[in-house]
Amino acid sequence: MTIPTKRKQDEIVDLINDRDAHKTYYIIEPKLSRKSQARNVPFVALHQSVTETSTQVHERWTTFVKHMTGLQSRIDSVLDAGDSATLVKVFDFVVNCKKFSPDEDELPVGFIMAGANIANHARMFSNLEKHILNHHEQKEIVTVRIGARDATNIKLLISRITDQVLSRQKTIIEDVDGEDDQADSSKMANDNATNDEDRRQPYDLDVLTDWCLAHDQVIKIAVIVQDADGFEPDMLSELIRNLHLYRNRIPFVLLLGIATTLPIFNAKLPKAAVRRIEFSTFDVLHNNELLTNLINNVILADESIVLPGPNLFKTALTRYVKLTRNFSSFTDALKYAYMTHFFANPLSAHVEVSASKILKSQHVSALRLLPSFKSYVESLLTTSNPDKDYIKGLFESSKEVVQLLASSKEKVNLFKIAKVELLQALQILQIVAGRPGGFKSAAELYADAISGTLAESNFLRTLFLSLDDISQSSIESLNHVIDASSNRALNEFKIAWTSDRSFSGRANHKKLVQFIHQSFFDYISSRAQTSFEDIPFNELFFIDIPTLVDVAFKPRVRGAIEHSLRTPEHYLGEEGKHEGMSIAYRLLREAGAVINLYDFYQAFKEAIEATGTYGDETTVTALFYSVVNQLRYIGMVKESSSKRTGTSGKVEVSVLQKLIWEGL
Repeated sequence: MTIPTKRKQDEIVDLINDRDAHKTYYIIEPKLSRKSQARNVPFVALHQSVTETSTQVHERWTTFVKHMTGLQSRIDSVLDAGDSATLVKVFDFVVNCKKFSPDEDELPVGFIMAGANIANHARMFSNLEKHILNHHEQKEIVTVRIGARDATNIKLLISRITDQVLSRQKTIIEDVDGEDDQADSSKMANDNATNDEDRRQPYDLDVLTDWCLAHDQVIKIAVIVQDADGFEPDMLSELIRNLHLYRNRIPFVLLLGIATTLPIFNAKLPKAAVRRIEFSTFDVLHNNELLTNLINNVILADESIVLPGPNLFKTALTRYVKLTRNFSSFTDALKYAYMTHFFANPLSAHVEVSASKILKSQHVSALRLLPSFKSYVESLLTTSNPDKDYIKGLFESSKEVVQLLASSKEKVNLFKIAKVELLQALQILQIVAGRPGGFKSAAELYADAISGTLAESNFLRTLFLSLDDISQSSIESLNHVIDASSNRALNEFKIAWTSDRSFSGRANHKKLVQFIHQSFFDYISSRAQTSFEDIPFNELFFIDIPTLVDVAFKPRVRGAIEHSLRTPEHYLGEEGKHEGMSIAYRLLREAGAVINLYDFYQAFKEAIEATGTYGDETTVTALFYSVVNQLRYIGMVKESSSKRTGTSGKVEVSVLQKLIWEGL
């Protein structure tokens, strides 16, 4: 074995260094310590009432992530389930719409009534494309999605369609069954050669005609217009005219997403365009049905560990009904409330039973201070024979409090099941009884249901009164609805009145109605009277502080600005006391309604020089002009002039007029 010389070794080292210097990527594998990992937790330690350790902060963060991940997954499932029925119908329409014939040359068009929430349109049409792609016949249908931003002119619009179809050429060729790699390569080479010689414009639909002849396995080209309401009527009419013109050569199907109603949209279309189409309509799941599914499958789901309280839910629902009508905004408001609950509540980590391992004496003391614990102890004392030893143990033993916390979580689970059954029974009765005065959805009943006020409500009284007049056909409908439900107790009721011969016949109809009335009355009353406030430590499991949502989605920034200017050290530490803006605001508070600008400058200069944090007079002057402009920008002052009498007569003086007084 020969040993390389020193010169050879230096050359090898230079080659290695040169290779490293020209790397196109580097692999970084950081090794974080426990302290570094703890610092990466976004939550901060709370020390106001309970002093938290890094382990407890991490546990609170872990609980939050677990809850929010499951929550988002369930919300996505509700949205996907709401779209699934519509997607199946639209897909069947695309596959089975009539082929071109001389007698029937209309362009098949699907009007998808996607609702007023434009934000959900992109998600729904994306799911439609995925549904077509995942179908076993996906290689026979090509989807094209366009929007209003592509509709600056008809040439650009058709170019978008052509480009998207041709971009799928390679994928379709590779997916054709029975073709080997050599045939694929040959096919692609021939197509590329053809494209090189093709000098036609991209907005020429003859390009697609030749493409369809070369790919005879493609049976449909579905053109999806995501926001048809955003198109100019003439532009949409021209698109329909061009697709209809090539209907005998290109298997076009047009799908229009509509945010308004069909009569409104139809009135916008020119009559010439209407004559060229044969349309079908598809209604997406309405928002009320989405909210009902949200209640049953998200909020009251078995996996849910934290629920919105009645006040919070009413606030979010009112904002949804009166302002947004946006399902995503409604769920965002709930998610924000959940986030603030876990972020600002040091006891929120203990909603998990496993969290009792990190429950310290200070947490137990904090749990004993909760209003629900006080109410629970008072209810024990008001019984005829109170267990004084148990009550004493709640105040002296941490173990008793931990066990009570675990039992409270079990009570929350039973509470959710009871409320789901209650809301389901109310929906069934409203359908069958034909309740006068309108139908109330589960979202409208949720707040009263969990607060226990539903039992004495006029709604329930009116519902039972209308139940006394149901006919035999309504009872048969009730049987079918109960069969479709998975409610075991209601099925037992149905078996009882269908198997009992004493209820059969017209003569016993009134007796049967009375039995159904009493059965439902007992069933609903037992579930409607319970309130979430009856559960010990309900503050951990129910979020009922609507002000947090109000501040986030209807912010009033004046209070926050005044607080930050008055006490900047709250945000910036002790150094914040010397900020020029806070000093100017303090002087402004001490001044009158009209402030002489020169006097204001002199006072500001003296205050700044006292801090010793700024340099020469030029810097102080520049800072003064900056803070005055900022005060003017946020609307606290406005510049003006005032005439003053001096030794030389009346002179004009620059002043600031105060526009805002603190607290008013």
